[in-house]
Amino acid sequence: MENVFVVSYRKRVESTKSVLCPRIVLSERVPFGYKYPKAGNYLQSVKDYLCDLINSISEMVPAVEFQKVSYSVLGEKGEALLRQLIDRAQRRHLCTILDINFLDNTGTRESVEKVFDTYGVDACTFACVPKFSCGKEWLERGHIPIFGPKIEPVGLESCQDNARMALSWITELEKEKNCRSAGIGCLVKAKEAARCRQIAGDDIFFLICGDVLDCGADETVDGLLNSRGEPMGTLTGLDFTLSWWDEEKKKPREGKTLDLVKAAVQSANVKLNAAIQRKSSKKQRGG
Repeated sequence: MENVFVVSYRKRVESTKSVLCPRIVLSERVPFGYKYPKAGNYLQSVKDYLCDLINSISEMVPAVEFQKVSYSVLGEKGEALLRQLIDRAQRRHLCTILDINFLDNTGTRESVEKVFDTYGVDACTFACVPKFSCGKEWLERGHIPIFGPKIEPVGLESCQDNARMALSWITELEKEKNCRSAGIGCLVKAKEAARCRQIAGDDIFFLICGDVLDCGADETVDGLLNSRGEPMGTLTGLDFTLSWWDEEKKKPREGKTLDLVKAAVQSANVKLNAAIQRKSSKKQRGG
């Protein structure tokens, strides 16, 4: 029996024809059309924009990622906004991944359960591996922990070590009859994704950080797909929330805000899908 998250994610990949997981970032810049005239309405402005952004890309990608620390700096109001955006994404049938601040995370039962119970996300990054003796309830419910690369505090030195640790953990869980459908994930860099897949095997979910243009789509795909050609990972680290902003000219780009965001997402999808097609063709030829 496969993990609930993995099954849901693959269904989304099939419907969206995408393996992207854009970050929904709380930015200081808000498109002009969303700005309120009165001071102090920043959170309402950014909420309106990010809700519309989630709605716009929900049929283009299978998942989205939220970085907790960027919302937590605004205190209780920021935390409330984060929960509202996660709820919006889930109502749009997006898989949700939360990147928490590793300084607040010890990998204990309390911290693991708090994350999943408080935010209700499908997956969450952790700085270290939660202990085998705790947290089985959330594993059985289909949530998956994803750990690294913020791994220096626990002595792991590379993404490849991270992949080895994930493989060791899932091997232990498979010995538990009630945890055989548990899912495990690890965070790897795009440039190391192919090697990490060789180490981790077919059943570890990869949250891959990197830009398609920087690392090469073909190298990324080697980590996104397992040896059976099944999607077993997603590409994150791509921030489309500011696609409407020209950083060089320090002004908005010409065009409608959400159209510019969707165009950027579509461009990344095209690059990755072309790489997936090349890999599939190569495999069919026996390469």
